[in-house]
Amino acid sequence: MNAIFIVLLVFFGLAAVFFVIMQSVQEQQRREQLARIAQRIGMDYSAEADPGLWDRVAVFGLFSKGGRRKVFNVLRRQIHGIDVTLFDYQYTTMQTRHHRTYNHTVALFETDRLKLPSFALHPQYFYHQIANTLGFRDMDFEGYPDFSDGYRLQGEDEASIRGTFDEEALHFFTRHPGLHIEGHGRRLILLQDRRRVNPKEIEPFMQQGLDVLDVFMEKEGALSGLELLGLDIEDAT
Repeated sequence: MNAIFIVLLVFFGLAAVFFVIMQSVQEQQRREQLARIAQRIGMDYSAEADPGLWDRVAVFGLFSKGGRRKVFNVLRRQIHGIDVTLFDYQYTTMQTRHHRTYNHTVALFETDRLKLPSFALHPQYFYHQIANTLGFRDMDFEGYPDFSDGYRLQGEDEASIRGTFDEEALHFFTRHPGLHIEGHGRRLILLQDRRRVNPKEIEPFMQQGLDVLDVFMEKEGALSGLELLGLDIEDAT
């Protein structure tokens, strides 16, 4: 066997081992950081998810993609009767002959004060315009061109979804572009698309989700002036 080939084979083998070791170290560091943050802000942390969590999120489109799905690094807390769960989510797709793994951090909010139609709201990109011309249309709102151009809103019950996205909601999402959310009944999720939230950003990420939740809970008249903004994080310290 050619000596150069043997050297290259050994080099790439060692590089692969080094990569696996570094990845393992990074995952351990992430677990430790999340556990410390959870303790500081009054949340429970678990490296693994219980089976019940998967049952609760399976209704969302995100969790029907790909295979080798995994929910882990779970943080939980109840805030004023609202169950708040943050977790990492990973799945793998097969593209031609190659596998590709996607990672997200997801914030799940559950409360009987929500009665949402099933919908998905994601940023709208150029290729979505092509899909629109092929008949895969989303919901646009007359008088709100920035929202209609910036977001792709989809779901089966269009009348209910349009009722949920009233003037206040449309203004909120126009002011906050780039969010990825899904709603279903008493559950709402916010996710970081194709990346995991840095542990140092967990608190603002949770707050961002609470701000979104506040918009939809107001639709039910449930909070009646309760200000979620800031209160949860401060109360947890």
